[in-house]
Amino acid sequence: MIRRFDAWAPPFKTWGILKIDFDTISDAPSIFDAEITYWSGDSFKTDIIAGPGSHTFVASCACIPKIRFRSHTIGQILKITVTS
Repeated sequence: MIRRFDAWAPPFKTWGILKIDFDTISDAPSIFDAEITYWSGDSFKTDIIAGPGSHTFVASCACIPKIRFRSHTIGQILKITVTS
């Protein structure tokens, strides 16, 4: 499966703020956790957020943030929107 994402590179060497929205689109919706790992300062930072919801952060490098999910009950189909 190939996915295409668009991104914004802000001018003047500033790092963009990323906002990730995540919601369930399953027929039997349930709460779930989103674990987001990104570079901040001189180390990786991991945030765990209960979903559905959103999270805003500033990644301080040109690296790729990683996100993974786990449902609290049955499996979920999720819709993820990234805004930069």
